[in-house]
Amino acid sequence: MEKQYTDSGILFANQKQSEKAPDFKGDIEFSAEVVKYLVDNLKAGKPAKLDLAGWHRKSAKGTQFISLKPSKPFVREGAPANRAASKNPWE
Repeated sequence: MEKQYTDSGILFANQKQSEKAPDFKGDIEFSAEVVKYLVDNLKAGKPAKLDLAGWHRKSAKGTQFISLKPSKPFVREGAPANRAASKNPWE
């Protein structure tokens, strides 16, 4: 039986057929809890926004990919709403 990972996703380098094709393709799976959070926010007139974390990984066959983990946004009491990126992840 295949292992199930809810609230996770994966991106692989895309075999580009044209310049306009995406660099990466993959999918993401959400739990009912995360979908409910998004729907509740939309109904309340708020943005449907999630935090997204990613890790470089290598499959058993040696294929490199990015593993993704979406989550409800973390809000620290008294913290500013906007966060600045600390470094460029593409270098």
